[in-house]
Amino acid sequence: MTENVYPTFDSLKKGALPRNMEERFCLPNLQTKHILKNVFNCEVITSEKEADEEIVILANEMNAMGILGQDSDYVIYQTRVLYLSSQHLNISKLTTMVYDRDRFATHIGIQVTQLPIFAVLAGNDIINRDDLHQFHRWVS
Repeated sequence: MTENVYPTFDSLKKGALPRNMEERFCLPNLQTKHILKNVFNCEVITSEKEADEEIVILANEMNAMGILGQDSDYVIYQTRVLYLSSQHLNISKLTTMVYDRDRFATHIGIQVTQLPIFAVLAGNDIINRDDLHQFHRWVS
């Protein structure tokens, strides 16, 4: 993996997009914090617990444009911050998909304020969907 990572960061440090960006782009898991902090002089904030809520709070406090990720939990938070898909990110065109909590709630026939209870009943990071199987059978 490192053979793909270092050329990417070298190009970014020079202010250029790496060649063959789509097939080569990846971030190192363990070294990301060090590289972002020491090479790119970025502020790095870490969390000692489930980070979803902290990320949403921080995004609101910093007036962020959005949260780039791939975790459906971000759809349930009542925030003005956009939830942007990292899975659908096209790094060379800088486009992605926006997950819209209002449209999602309308699509499934509930109010936006009911999304947290929907997440609990459907299963999420904390409550495994398989653990809810008996409840789902009882409801239906």
